[in-house]
Amino acid sequence: MKSIKVLALFAALSAQVAVANPAEEADTSKAQSKDLSLSLEIKSRHAWRGGLTTRSWNMQPTIEYSGIKNLTLGAWGCYTINNEYAEVDLYASYSLGNFGITLYDYFNPMPSENGANHHFFNFDKNVTGHLIDATIDYTFGSIPLKLMASTIVYGADLNDSGSNKYSTYFEASYEHTLSSGQTISYFVGGTPHKSMYYNNANVVNLGFKVSQDVKISSYTLPVNGSIVVNPARGNIYFIVGICPF
Repeated sequence: MKSIKVLALFAALSAQVAVANPAEEADTSKAQSKDLSLSLEIKSRHAWRGGLTTRSWNMQPTIEYSGIKNLTLGAWGCYTINNEYAEVDLYASYSLGNFGITLYDYFNPMPSENGANHHFFNFDKNVTGHLIDATIDYTFGSIPLKLMASTIVYGADLNDSGSNKYSTYFEASYEHTLSSGQTISYFVGGTPHKSMYYNNANVVNLGFKVSQDVKISSYTLPVNGSIVVNPARGNIYFIVGICPF
């Protein structure tokens, strides 16, 4: 009950702020200028590549700088309202035509921010809370289809012998807009070998996401809902998100 009251109060305050600074896009707000953006999403749960990272309501802030040609620098976070989970990711993305190359630094000190590995500048692979992920993607120009390949190249992705697993993930996604104005995207992803995602080659992420705008008086609130299925593990999640700014 306390969590619901906190969320209700936060949403009300966010709505007052966002009326003066309406979001330019469903999931992104340009708070400073066209080069610097700040946004926030509130989600009922959080899943990543078919795996559930937290069961709690959480806040996901994002800040991006795109003032350098073809290059985007950003930071993304995830914080649960009960302090169950915390994550901060830094990334640099470079676009070249339809191709994109991104280097992520996922920093997820577990089991909590008070854990032994909660030291951002410790990159010793045996104790670090970092995962370094190299990703490449291609978006087709004629159809809204995107292909992505990702490999964890360093960090806390180790096998029993202490060597890097090089966990790899492939994903295809397709997005289109319905006549109602809603946007729906479909996705399917999997790993080609034993990895952090599953213990053999398998499909680990399958589902769709619907995004729409909800009118509240003069304010437009972007909301979304996702059905995420992990066929390999037999899991299913229904996740709701709102973007107050």
